[in-house]
Amino acid sequence: MSDKYDLEKRLEYLRIDEATKKSMRDFYGAVKSETPDFIAEFYQYLSGFEETKKILSGHSDIKALTAGQVDHWDKLFSGDYDTAYIDRALSVGKVHEVIGLTPRWYLGGYFLILEKMICAFLQQNGVKSPQVSDQIGAMLRAVCLDIDLAMMAFIENSELRSIHEQLLQISDDILTEADETIQSVSDQTNLMQTNVQMLSEAQIELEKQVNLADASLTHTVQAIHTVATATEELDASSQSIANQVQTSQSIAEQAIEQSERSRETVNGLEASAQEISSVVGLVQKIASQTRLLALNATIEAARAGEAGKGFAVVASEVKNLAAETEKAIEQVNAQAEQIQKATERASREIELTNKLIQDMGDNVGAIAESVEQQTVATSEISNSASSASETTSDVDKSMKDVGGRNVAAQAVARKVSNISNNVVRDVRGLSDAMVLLLRTSYAGDRRQSERVPLGMQVKVLQGGNTILMSSADLGLGGISLRLHDANAPIKEGSCSVDLPDIGVLDGEIKHVSDLIVNVSFGRHNDESRHKILDKLAKTKDHDQIYIDLVQEGAKRAEAAFEDALQKDKIAFDDFFDIDYQPIPNTNPRQILTKFTPITDEYLPAIQEELLTRAENVVLACCVDRAAYLPTHNMIYSKEQGDDPVWNDANCRNRRIFADPAGLRAARNRAPVLVQAYDRVVGGQRVLLKEVDAPIHIRGRHWGNMRMAYKF
Repeated sequence: MSDKYDLEKRLEYLRIDEATKKSMRDFYGAVKSETPDFIAEFYQYLSGFEETKKILSGHSDIKALTAGQVDHWDKLFSGDYDTAYIDRALSVGKVHEVIGLTPRWYLGGYFLILEKMICAFLQQNGVKSPQVSDQIGAMLRAVCLDIDLAMMAFIENSELRSIHEQLLQISDDILTEADETIQSVSDQTNLMQTNVQMLSEAQIELEKQVNLADASLTHTVQAIHTVATATEELDASSQSIANQVQTSQSIAEQAIEQSERSRETVNGLEASAQEISSVVGLVQKIASQTRLLALNATIEAARAGEAGKGFAVVASEVKNLAAETEKAIEQVNAQAEQIQKATERASREIELTNKLIQDMGDNVGAIAESVEQQTVATSEISNSASSASETTSDVDKSMKDVGGRNVAAQAVARKVSNISNNVVRDVRGLSDAMVLLLRTSYAGDRRQSERVPLGMQVKVLQGGNTILMSSADLGLGGISLRLHDANAPIKEGSCSVDLPDIGVLDGEIKHVSDLIVNVSFGRHNDESRHKILDKLAKTKDHDQIYIDLVQEGAKRAEAAFEDALQKDKIAFDDFFDIDYQPIPNTNPRQILTKFTPITDEYLPAIQEELLTRAENVVLACCVDRAAYLPTHNMIYSKEQGDDPVWNDANCRNRRIFADPAGLRAARNRAPVLVQAYDRVVGGQRVLLKEVDAPIHIRGRHWGNMRMAYKF
């Protein structure tokens, strides 16, 4: 545009030659002194319109703007159209774009100033008629209107539309790429989460095994201690046995010696018995001879007659004595034989005993040697048992250390899992934020009008069928609806929409998915347009009650959290704890954080009061940025039972609600977010409207206060 040939072509087409430039300078010289007043009047005029008033008040003061305009007009009518002029003219356009002053406004401003200049010039040149000034002004305004409309039509239907379509395509491409990237990140995060879950399960199983091993090891340690103690006692017993064996060996040796002496005594006794036998034989022989002599004496006494009677008596007595001697000798002989036999047996038994004692001595020696070896072995066992006991104690300590490290690893795995969950939620939040940002930007907005969450019963007529639905939001461009019956005969295409207090409008169903039906309206007449705008305005006025309440609740929550910090009940960083600790045996799973006790202490009084301050309020609670709801309203904070469906409806505290509406609410930073969403509780779907206000803790965004109410 700054190219010299392009500028020359423009000047040629507009017939701006040197004569024209001189005429411009002469014209401007006549009105230059009044130009600042014209420009000031122009800005004063702009201040009378709401759109331009906001632009002017938000960017600069009138004096500065007037000075800039005067300088611009001076350069414009100087006729010096060099590169500096072109750059300055382009910068004016850029400034207008930055401050939001569209062509219709500054084009009208140019013509207003130009009209003032012409009228002033005419008066200075003798044209005093107000009618002439009015006619010229009317002509300029008409031309301005025509140019304005022509430019608008050209921009909207040519370059701007082309640019808009390109931007829409770029927006779609960005969303597609972002969606693919986000999906990839989500897939990777989900994979990490799966692996973390597997690791967590393995660590839980390891913990069980470590506990079992620890119990077994404890039992083993006790057993080894017992063995060590028993071994020590066995060692002492072995020593005692060794001493006893040594004593037994000594006694056995003495017994062998005594046995030898006994054998000698028995041998002597056997010799004596033999001698007795010899003596007995001799005595028997003497007795026999004595008996023979007594017989002879008896015979002789008988021969002697009366004289031999005395001798016969003696002979008879001798004979009797010899008989008795023989009997005694026989008895002695018999006893001598028995003695001899007993002596022989005793000798044999003593020999056997001697041999047994000898064998016992040998065995006692072997036992003594074995006991000595056992003593050495027992001592080694005792030492080994003591060493094993110490080693097992070390292993027990190591196992406890492994258990402790496993618990720490589980905590790390849980943190990684929580982080991955947060990443997934962040990615989802990023996706929602990008969609919201692009869809509401000029580049990506396909809705040409504001949508306001609004609930009412709506009839949709399509293909001869009338389907009853509920609205979620409404705008001049269309409406979002919710089906009551998933099997309703509805499809994309043309339809009619019957709206209460508004009437029947032509529409086109753009999308049907999961009970959600999006409808685009056709052209409006003035009546339907005004009715819709009136409906939206009344809805906003009604919502303001809830907006004021939720913002009040958010401020009170901020004050409560600050009080907890002031009283050192919690550290600042603990308010942003994401190490969510699962509560065992809960279904749906509930979790705890470091700040849950604080929210339990401070929030119920605030939240319960908000429930009573307006009609149809369903819930009023606070969530952190991860959509974690630590402390719910009392009606939703019951103890869990065995039925997960009942738990889902009645035990909604200490849970994360990371659905799209929940994430939008948790991440909201605007003064208020108004949205409609489908709340699924205990298997039942309810359409609610919600207002959300951000909560900050010492300047850091913590989360939002959520308030939901029935339409």
